[in-house]
Amino acid sequence: MRCAAQLDATATRQQEQADDELKTKRDQAKQDLNHARATKQRKVTAARNAAEDRKGTAAEAGAKRSAAAKQQADEVAAQRINAAEAAKREEQAKSRAGEENATKAAKSDLNDAQATRSDAATQRAQADQVENLADAEKQ
Repeated sequence: MRCAAQLDATATRQQEQADDELKTKRDQAKQDLNHARATKQRKVTAARNAAEDRKGTAAEAGAKRSAAAKQQADEVAAQRINAAEAAKREEQAKSRAGEENATKAAKSDLNDAQATRSDAATQRAQADQVENLADAEKQ
């Protein structure tokens, strides 16, 4: 009986040790699981943050490219407007020069006509005088 009691005590001790080891292993497994979950959550958070950073960087780069394209388009438009205005000014200058030349030519023609008219009036007056002298000699 003593042997049985001793075996029973040993069995009880071994069972308690096994229960303690099981509890320790369960606690360790829970800690490992919690640690793994926390590690996974940190990695997921880091991946999300990295994705947000890439998204922000891509959006910023897109905005910069868009702004650069708009600026280039504005510069091209301004160059075209300046070229059109320069061509308009040049055309207006040519038109004014043509008008001035036409005015000078018209004034020159007018002066020539007035000189011719004056010469004709002088010749007519001389002819009238000659006629009057001729009439006076006849009488």
